[in-house]
Amino acid sequence: MDSEIMVTFGLPFSWKMFYFSSVAFALASAIYSKKCPKIISEYEKYSDFIKDGRTQEDVKEKFLESIDVYELRSKGIGKEQAKSILDFVRVYCGDADITDKLGMISLSNFLDAASIQNEKLREAFWHVRKVADNNHFVSRVICAILYLIAFILVILVLCQNFIYVWRFV
Repeated sequence: MDSEIMVTFGLPFSWKMFYFSSVAFALASAIYSKKCPKIISEYEKYSDFIKDGRTQEDVKEKFLESIDVYELRSKGIGKEQAKSILDFVRVYCGDADITDKLGMISLSNFLDAASIQNEKLREAFWHVRKVADNNHFVSRVICAILYLIAFILVILVLCQNFIYVWRFV
């Protein structure tokens, strides 16, 4: 009885595909969790925002986050961010004497001094959400590619198994 027993320490093809699929899902989810603006991930609708007890101060804070002011504060606010802040205040805060206020306080504190008109709070929320939705383009593309790879790998395994079963039926 000199028969040899062959032991293979490799994984089946489908397990490898499921493993790489789960890694792609995990990476995409981690990037989404890290880079997705909170106003997008936490509030699908304005009513959700209000039900959560949020106020105009929260809208202004989310706006500053969405234009990356907090990340750029150490480098200084750029022209694009400054224009976004001024436009936001003009449209939603209704301050006619905007340039007078700007001379007295720094631009980074300018939005804090402004007050969003109550009748424009809903519009301001949707504006902020739209601005946030257009941020982090590279992260969104990477997430989309990783999710696509993950789904393709899962579909490959499912098709492979379907074909295998179809042959032996």
